Amino acid sequence: MPLLREAHAVVAEVAAGQGAELAGTLRITASVDLATQALAGVVAAFSARHPRLQIELRTSDRVVDLVQEGLDLGLRMGWLRDSTLRATRLGGFDQYVVSSPAYLERHPRPATPEDLAHHAWVALTLLPTPLTWTFVRGGETCNVRMRASLRTDSAATLRALLRHGAGVSVLDELSAAAGIADGELVCLLPEWQLPRGGIYAVHPPGRHVPAKVRAFIDFCRGMFPPAA
Repeated sequence: MPLLREAHAVVAEVAAGQGAELAGTLRITASVDLATQALAGVVAAFSARHPRLQIELRTSDRVVDLVQEGLDLGLRMGWLRDSTLRATRLGGFDQYVVSSPAYLERHPRPATPEDLAHHAWVALTLLPTPLTWTFVRGGETCNVRMRASLRTDSAATLRALLRHGAGVSVLDELSAAAGIADGELVCLLPEWQLPRGGIYAVHPPGRHVPAKVRAFIDFCRGMFPPAA
């Protein structure tokens, strides 16, 4: 009986957790970029605080089924579509249109979002609509349909292609920050904004949320850019 097993789990956890540090195994999944650029430091600090807790961090650019894979928690960026999961918004991120200086030496810099339709677009096929983008400036909205010259299913590969002058695309601010700072990427159309995404901690549904999951979510609060 699921409810009875859940009740027993709660009782056991409370009994074991009174005055004790976290133990057992915490299995977390996240995208490769999020894990590399932001989450690894959080996990390292959390692990140092709870040395008896074994943490397994799995990375994949594809959304995995938490229940089927036996995972406790997922960190996801973007816009959630799975309504069966319980989610906590931890932060948010902006999106930037970027290209390399080398690409801009060979092509005119776009002056409007519509100009992007005439550029070599590099599409990230993980996105639900990788070729259609909505730009906003004040009260003005502009929808643009791109033509992809290259496609990839990896955010890291997309970033590398852009750095090598393959074309133009959109990166989230975590992925774009280092390239913009070192001059290998250029932010285009800065006066126009793309939809702001969210960073979420998601876990399977159920009345009982294990202490290790609650503790990690609480630890993550404030570790990411503000949600709005």
